[in-house]
Amino acid sequence: MDTLPNGLTVWHFEDHSVPVVAVNTGRRRSRRREGGAPGFAHLFDT
Repeated sequence: MDTLPNGLTVWHFEDHSVPVVAVNTGRRRSRRREGGAPGFAHLFDT
């Protein structure tokens, strides 16, 4: 588990027996509790 400078917690598990990459996302707070912080949707902004 790693925590990035922006507070995002990243869990990574490696299993080299299969050539597969899977990505799952989740969140701990709702829109009402963000207090001016960028929302979850901003994770995917380009």
